[in-house]
Amino acid sequence: MLLKSLSITIVLFILLISPAFSFPQITSSIETEFGVYTPYLVNIVPNVQPYTIKGDLSNITNLSLFQFTENEKKLLAKNGFVASPTKYKQVYDIYNYCQKANIPIFVTTDSMLHVYHILYGYTLRILETRKLCDDLEKLNAVMLKNAISQYEMATTPLAKTAAKKNLAYFAVASVLYNPATAIPSQVKDIVNAELKLIDAHKGFDPSPIFGYEEDYSQYVPRGHYTRSDKLSRYFKSMMWYGRMMFRITPREGIEKGIEETSQAILIISLVKNSKIGTEPALDVWDRIYQPTAFFVGKSDDLNIYEYMEIMEKVYGVNYASISPDKLADSAKVLDFIDEAKKYHSPMISSTIVWEGEDIGTVTKGFRFMGQRFIPDSYMFQQLVHDKVYGRMFPKGLDIFAIMGSE
Repeated sequence: MLLKSLSITIVLFILLISPAFSFPQITSSIETEFGVYTPYLVNIVPNVQPYTIKGDLSNITNLSLFQFTENEKKLLAKNGFVASPTKYKQVYDIYNYCQKANIPIFVTTDSMLHVYHILYGYTLRILETRKLCDDLEKLNAVMLKNAISQYEMATTPLAKTAAKKNLAYFAVASVLYNPATAIPSQVKDIVNAELKLIDAHKGFDPSPIFGYEEDYSQYVPRGHYTRSDKLSRYFKSMMWYGRMMFRITPREGIEKGIEETSQAILIISLVKNSKIGTEPALDVWDRIYQPTAFFVGKSDDLNIYEYMEIMEKVYGVNYASISPDKLADSAKVLDFIDEAKKYHSPMISSTIVWEGEDIGTVTKGFRFMGQRFIPDSYMFQQLVHDKVYGRMFPKGLDIFAIMGSE
């Protein structure tokens, strides 16, 4: 959009969406799990004198430089600006044109946000390429290797089933990042079936491993993940870890909940007992999770740390030394589920939830990396069916309306 601003001076307008919408004033350093943040305080005193535009636009000095329609003139007189389509693809191209043509520039906050977005995307891409990709490959490899050992140790039907599905789960993640990964013979068919659906990425289909519906269209790399094969493979592997659920109370019933929760319990045991060289696997997992939580958002699902807390409550502090058979004991797993119910529920749904179902109930559980809580996703979800009956899709302007813009 080309903003035709006719004021005499170049002005930086900092537009507040609504005077009633206030942000917390952060004036001192804040420490989080990821790092310490120190605000840089900036005090700006506005010095542009107020002015009014006459209804006939007669006090605009450079009106003749523009060709306005009658409707555009009315909008200009009413609002002080008018927006029109343009051939330019970047905001700075418009600024360059205006500067060369000696036209005052109307700088809006969207251009500031665009620059921030570019820097954000570049920083995240460099972090992923130089650090997180390698950590993910190492984590995948050790989890797959130790999942084989855990499967071989399991003997009871529940433990054996859960361990086998976990073996397939980590095999899929490993192959998605490193296609040369050897798929264990015990799960080769089911892993290949899962990979075939991911490669086809046509939409919803039952997962060969988990049984529930999965949206395989989500595995198409997008944004900066299309820039290299390495980033595309990283995207798919992380998407797998972020989407596949180990639910505590699924719609299929308690037996399914026991099975999926048994899988999650065995995964926690694997993480606790695994090392990458001399480094605990949990530290490598955390080194991937914390930066992505900072850049994207914290997990909306229950994560490794929360499940470790529950493990200590149900199995005791030495749960890492307990055998797969005893961990996947139905009575203990039910105790685990009862305890997990006390923890927070997901606020955003990333999968199918049927009419009348509660998101916080049927999708609650564990994800290895977790879907992230993103404010705009939460806002959009509150403004579509079934929160707003019959409204199937949100609009981009919904966010501005929520924040008070009229």
